[in-house]
Amino acid sequence: MSRHLTALLIKFAAITAILYVALGVIMDTSVTEILLMGAILTIVSYVLGDLMVLPAAGNSIAVFSDIVLAALLLWIMGNAMDNSAGTFVNALAVSVFLAIGEWFFHIYMRERVLDTWRKDPENV
Repeated sequence: MSRHLTALLIKFAAITAILYVALGVIMDTSVTEILLMGAILTIVSYVLGDLMVLPAAGNSIAVFSDIVLAALLLWIMGNAMDNSAGTFVNALAVSVFLAIGEWFFHIYMRERVLDTWRKDPENV
């Protein structure tokens, strides 16, 4: 359980930092909106991408699915909050930067969190 909590905190910190730079500094989105979007994106992408797609399909497909998921979620949340992430181009651009962090986070997940990867001889 503590492995998942640590992973969630790392993921939230990374996502929120990237959102702060991309949306807060560049596009003038409020800190409250950034924290809310970071929390929602962290939880949804952790469950769907990191716990379901990553073990089943590998890092490359998980990163691609994270781009799609983040772009859609940021676009929907940006429209709901009426901020600059509401344009699909902005949401897609931010999601590409998030995907760079996700690539490295997935390596951490496979090495430190996911037991199935360690037990599968094909992934060694």
